[in-house]
This record gives sequence, C-alpha cells and structure tokens, in this order.
Amino acid sequence: MSLLRETTIDRETRERAEQERRQAELAAGRGSASDALAARALRATLVDRQLELDRQSRRAEAMLSRWLGDDAGREPVAPPDITHVGHHAGNLEANLENHPHLAMYGPMVEMAQAEVRMAEAAKQADWSVEVSYGVRGPAYENMASVMFRMDLPIFSGKRQDPGIASKRRAADAALAQAEDARRKHVADIRASLAEWEIAKARLERQRADIVPYAEERARLAQSAYGGGRGDLASVFDARRMVLDARLAAIAAEAELARAWAALAYLVPEGNQP
Repeated sequence: MSLLRETTIDRETRERAEQERRQAELAAGRGSASDALAARALRATLVDRQLELDRQSRRAEAMLSRWLGDDAGREPVAPPDITHVGHHAGNLEANLENHPHLAMYGPMVEMAQAEVRMAEAAKQADWSVEVSYGVRGPAYENMASVMFRMDLPIFSGKRQDPGIASKRRAADAALAQAEDARRKHVADIRASLAEWEIAKARLERQRADIVPYAEERARLAQSAYGGGRGDLASVFDARRMVLDARLAAIAAEAELARAWAALAYLVPEGNQP
C-alpha cells in the first residue's frame, strides 16, 4: 500500500501545482475557466482516490492485527522476492507429507491399520501357560502346579468377523481422507502456481509496456498543449491514463504477492519458494 499511496500523493502534488498555474493564467487573462475547473475536478478525483486507498490500507492493517498484534503497523524490513519461485511444479509437489496439514493423516491411518491387526489377531486361537510353586507349612509338602489356558474363538461369523470388517472400513476411510486431502493440496499448489505465473506476466507487461506507453502519451499531450497544438482536456485524459496504468500495475503486484504467499503456505518448509 505504501507504493500506491506515494504514487497518488506525488500525482496529487503535481495536479495541485497545475491547478494553481491554471488559476494564475486565468487571472492574467490567459486560459479559460473550463481549464481551471477541469484542473480542480481532477484534483478532487485524486483526493477521493487517496481517501479510498487510506481506507483500504487501514482496514488491511486492522485485519492483520488479528495475527500480528501491534506488529501489524510495523513496516516490513526485508520483503521477499515475490517475482521468484525457486522450484518448478514437480518439486513444489514433493515431500507433501511434511506439510502440517497433511502430516496429521499419517498417524490416523497407522492407528486405523493397527486396530485392524488387533481385530484380526483376536480371531486367532490363543494359549498360555501358568506355572506356580507354593511353599506350605511343615505339616505339608511344597506344591507345584502347571496351568494351561486356551482361548477358542467360536461363532466367529457373528462375533469377530463383523468387528474386523468394521475396522477395515474405518482404515479404508482414513486412507481415502488422506488421499483426498493430498489431492486437494496438490490442486491448490497447481492453482496458486498458475495464478502466480499469470500475475507475474501481467506485472511485467504493465511495467514494460502499458505504464511507459501511458507516460509517453502524457508527455506528448503536455508538449502539444505547451506548444499550442492541443487542449488541456487531452492533457488531463492522458494523466488519468497514467494514473490508471500505475494503479493497475500495483494491483497486479498485489495479486502476485497473494499468489506467492499462497505457495509459501502450501509448500513444505524444505521446498519453500
């Protein structure tokens, strides 16, 4: 927002000077009243845009304070290079299991599979041996005993099998949830990468073609007016075009930053853009 505010303030300063110059020319008998009114109208439009930008900036800062507290109003020290992503699409999708949102599904799947193994083990016959030795009083001899136990699962079709089937369905559901979350995550990465690439191309076109063209058109209109070959309305229209082009470039930069931030959130730390 700071770049946008500085651009608008700079434009407003120049337009205020232009308005004062037109009023001076009008007082000296040069120029027309419509020229002075046009200058005032343009300045009023720029002031209105400045107020709207201030509103957006203050609202964004208030929303950011939810996460950063008082640091939301602090100027960033070293902003990231949002025009660069260090990995291509294949690497961005690698090691997704390290992302916190996806890492939680691993233990869930392992737990569900362990419950399946426990249910299957309960269906198998189990046996145990217990050995004991008792020391009795002088009137009796000591005693040793051996006890065998064996659990025989009976009626497994009505008891163990439904339990095993239920645990298997739960394990399959956990696997399906994990795969669905992974596919959604990959889709989000690809969508954010596409948005980043398009936003970068738009920003480069704005900076390389659209903004310079609008600025050159404004210089030509100003030169023509200064030489008596054009009117003031053309100058104002050209300056509005410059302002609109710069605002569009800043909007493209903001879009690029949002796409870059989305990739930074979706990609694991080892593969950060």
